[in-house]
Amino acid sequence: MQKLMNLICHPTRIVLYFNDKAYKIIIWLLSFIILVGAILASFAFSTKEYDVNFGESLAKYMASKETVPNLKYEDGKLTGSEYSIKSNGIYIYFIKNDFAHNDYGLVMNFKEEQVDIYYRYFGKKTVYYKDINSKNFTFEDVKKDQNLARIYFSEFIFQTVDKINLEASFLTFVDNLINVLSMLGAVILISVVFSFLINPQIQFRHRIRICAYDSIIYLVIMIFTLMFQISWLQYVALVLPLFYCNKSFRSIVVIKKV
Repeated sequence: MQKLMNLICHPTRIVLYFNDKAYKIIIWLLSFIILVGAILASFAFSTKEYDVNFGESLAKYMASKETVPNLKYEDGKLTGSEYSIKSNGIYIYFIKNDFAHNDYGLVMNFKEEQVDIYYRYFGKKTVYYKDINSKNFTFEDVKKDQNLARIYFSEFIFQTVDKINLEASFLTFVDNLINVLSMLGAVILISVVFSFLINPQIQFRHRIRICAYDSIIYLVIMIFTLMFQISWLQYVALVLPLFYCNKSFRSIVVIKKV
């Protein structure tokens, strides 16, 4: 407990651990990384990347267009002419055989009796209309802003895209964790360079240990940033390790042999 308090609250005492074994430093870093990861996971998997509002936004988009295709969904079948929606990395095709997809966004290809969904790196996932509970509607009614048609259309879109929400949540978690780890690596690297300007006489193996411990405050602040959803704290998290680094290395007095 004393060491934990020193690492978090007393940067001048971090130098006491300059000779710690590498595995001890890794254990301390991993402990805080696991805490950050747990918080990121709880947020990522407790919310849906694509909810019913996704279908509603598509309905509004269609209502804003001058013309819509002669498409209708009836008794588990989608029929009509080709139509496509492309916006912000989202590609949605209706009754279209020739289309392109990439590994960076969401692609949905609605066919007569099924929809093929491509989400980033996960390949194709097929959802059959017979497996979802969706009521009949026409695109023309959606365009006319008829309430029931828009509700049925929104539910139809949501019930299909919901099949990849787990994958979407997983990738959100991975992306956020990689971002935190990247920033942690950058903080340690910058702290090492900064420490040379403050006290260049320290051996590198001791320097890297002290800087690694100094960077733990970044993870601590990120925990509070995520828990309380205070976005500006992430900037404090990036700057504070340099303050700790400054305090740690200025507290070291090197005595030269005569």
